Amino acid sequence: MKSYLLDSKAYFGIAEVLNPLREIDKLIKRKLRCYIWQQWGRSGYRKLRRLGVDRWTA
Repeated sequence: MKSYLLDSKAYFGIAEVLNPLREIDKLIKRKLRCYIWQQWGRSGYRKLRRLGVDRWTA
């Protein structure tokens, strides 16, 4: 996906493309995090703590 976004930036030039790409990147990352949390279910917090993630970050 990253290569696709970079290719489209190169195709359209340096114009006003960088900011929308950042927004799309944020959206994709957020959706992926939500999907992972759904798969983990309610035990996601405990799994993160077991992996060594501190309380605030988990």
